[in-house]
Amino acid sequence: FASAVDFTLTSENYNANICRGSTSTVTTQVNGAGSFTIAVKGTAGAFTTAVPNSFNLDSDGTQSIYSYVNPPSTTKEGKYSLTLEVNGEGQTKSETYDFNVKDCHGSSLSVDIASKLSCSCEKTTYNLELENSGKYTESFDLSVEGSASKWANLSTNLISLAPGEKIKFTAIVSPACNIYGSYDLDFKAKSRNSLSSSTTTSSLEIKPCYEYSIILPSDNVTICEGKKTEIPISLRNIGTAENKFKLSVNGPNWAQFTNSTVSAAPGSDVSINLTLNPSKDTEGKMVEVNVEAISETGSVKKVALLKAAVEKCYSLAVETDKESYICDSDRPYTYNFSVKNLGKSNDAIELKLDAPEWISLA
Repeated sequence: FASAVDFTLTSENYNANICRGSTSTVTTQVNGAGSFTIAVKGTAGAFTTAVPNSFNLDSDGTQSIYSYVNPPSTTKEGKYSLTLEVNGEGQTKSETYDFNVKDCHGSSLSVDIASKLSCSCEKTTYNLELENSGKYTESFDLSVEGSASKWANLSTNLISLAPGEKIKFTAIVSPACNIYGSYDLDFKAKSRNSLSSSTTTSSLEIKPCYEYSIILPSDNVTICEGKKTEIPISLRNIGTAENKFKLSVNGPNWAQFTNSTVSAAPGSDVSINLTLNPSKDTEGKMVEVNVEAISETGSVKKVALLKAAVEKCYSLAVETDKESYICDSDRPYTYNFSVKNLGKSNDAIELKLDAPEWISLA
C-alpha cells in the first residue's frame, strides 16, 4: 500500500469582520508533496470560493490557497465559520476561520418637524435630510406615502451619496381646497445598491382658514309677480382669517344682488339683499335661484339653492248692478259700482273714469 502523504497547513492573518456584499480573502499555505483536493465547508461555505481547488506538489513544495469569502447583500448579520478542508493521498487536514458578517450599508432620513399646521389651498414645505452612514457610495430612491402624499411633490427623487455624506431636500404639500383634518406623510429612502433603507414621518393638520357658509332665511319663498322683493342673505365667516367674498346669481335675470362683494371678519356674519322682481308672465311658476359665492383668499366656492314660488298677488274686479241705463237729459242719475280686491295683498286702489265729460265719479 502507498504511504499517506504528509503535509502541513499554515494560515496568514485575515480580517474576521466582513461587510455583507463585500469580499474578504483568506490565504492558507499547504507544505508537502503529492496530489491535493480542496473543499469548503461550514456556514460560510455557501458564499466562499477556494482557488485552486486541486493541485500537485513535488517534494517539500508549497502552494497558497486563496479563499474568497463574499456574503451576499441579503445575508443576515451574525457569526459564520469557514472550514477549509485539504485532502492529500490518504490524509485530510483542515483549518477553520470565523467571521462576523455586518451590514456596512446604512442611511438616516430626518424631517425638520413632526407636525405642521396649514390652510386648505396653501402650500406647506417640509425640509428633509438624508445621510449615508454606510461605508460605500450609494444611490437612494426617494418617495412619500401616506394620506397626504397625493398632494406632495419632492424636490428630487434620486440622490447619490458618498460614505458619510448628507444632503438636504424638500417636500412641498399643496392640499386641495375644501380639504380639512389630519393627514400623514411617510418619507422613504431606499438604496439601489443594497438593502439599506430609512424612513421618517410627519403629519399635516389642515385648518378651515377660509371656510364660510351661506345662510338663507328659508329654502322656499313666495313672491308676487310684478313686485320687487328683497330677500336678506347672510354670509357667515367660520374661518380663521378675514376674507372678501364675491356673490353672484345663477337664475332668472330678475334676480340680482344689490352689492356683489362683501367682507367679513372671522366669526362674523354679513348681510346682503337679494332683489327679486319677477315679471308678470311668471305667475304660478316655481323658480330656482342659485346663490353662489367664492372667497377671494382660498378660492372656496359655495352654492345655496333658493326656490321662489311666484303668485298673482294683485287683481281687481269692477262690478255694477246694470250694464246699461236709459236716462233723461234734464235729470241727474246715480249709478253704483263695486270694486273687489281679488289678490292676496292689501292694496291702495286708484279709480279713473273713461267717459264723456258730463259723467263723473262721486
